[in-house]
This record gives sequence, structure tokens and C-alpha cells, in this order.
Amino acid sequence: MSRPDPNLKLVAILETDNLVFLDLAQAALEDAGIDFAVTEPAPPEFGLSPLVNPASRILVAEKDVPRAREVLAELPAEKHAG
Repeated sequence: MSRPDPNLKLVAILETDNLVFLDLAQAALEDAGIDFAVTEPAPPEFGLSPLVNPASRILVAEKDVPRAREVLAELPAEKHAG
């Protein structure tokens, strides 16, 4: 197993509460061979609304942002971060 790069900068390329779109985006990034991480929403007991804390975010390495955005641009319309 390789060691994670401590200097790796992750960038949010997608914020959504649409679980179907999230699955489509993850599949598209996997097919393109782009590594990513998905954040989970805060539990409702923390009092954060979905408007303040979207259901999930997809993060990619800074170097992969342009390619990842191209991949997501080919999917049906959805709001994107940054």
C-alpha cells in the first residue's frame, strides 16, 4: 500500500444533495480513472440544514481538477463547486 501524500491539496468539484447525480458523477470519475473522495453530510442532530451543508461533496486532487470538470460537464446539468 502506498503512503498518502501529506502535501496533496484536494479541491471540491461537486456539491449536491441529489444522490442519483452523485452516483452518476462518481461512476463517470471512476471510468475516467480519476481518484476522488466523497464527504458525508453532517448528521441532522448537529442542526445543519441541507442548504448550509449539502448532502455530499466530491473532492479531487488539485492536479486533476481540469480533467474532472470536463468529465462532469458531460453529465446532465447539476450545480458544481468553484
